[in-house]
Amino acid sequence: MGWVVSAVKLPIFLDSIGITVAAILGGPFVAAAVAIATTLLGTVLFSPVLWAFTHTAILIGFLSYFFAQRGFYRKWFTAILAGFIIGICAAAVSAPVAAYVFGGATAGGVDAITLAFRSAGKGILEAVFYSGFTSEQLDKPLVSFIAYLLVHTLSRRTLAYFPGADRRIHKPAETPPAT
Repeated sequence: MGWVVSAVKLPIFLDSIGITVAAILGGPFVAAAVAIATTLLGTVLFSPVLWAFTHTAILIGFLSYFFAQRGFYRKWFTAILAGFIIGICAAAVSAPVAAYVFGGATAGGVDAITLAFRSAGKGILEAVFYSGFTSEQLDKPLVSFIAYLLVHTLSRRTLAYFPGADRRIHKPAETPPAT
């Protein structure tokens, strides 16, 4: 999805769906491995700047797991809420890299938003943060919702291959009180 979005220059990313699904199913270290693979492969295949955002991708994986552990991916609306929070964090850690390493130009659709903020008189870091914050608030809730849909389509038999995933996705069965 990230490649498609990048190719048509949409002001969102959708490149962390796999990272989020990996976090929900496999945990934080699986998510980190998927994040590293995603950024490195993405750098080679379609965006030469993606490597610089590896730390952001890893953070997205860790936060997705954090929210999955707390049941945020059991209901669609809490998954979207998790996405909003992840979006704020992703924008905060990405802005300095985009501003200082790439001068705010990462060859993505978000560059148009950055340019609009620069034209409004904002400094480079401020413009990049505002544009990232704007696009991430569309992107990460959508990513979290798509990940929610994907993991909820998996059978319980498939989820059994991922320790703890069933509990992170479905409400655990209540145990009767001891008598």
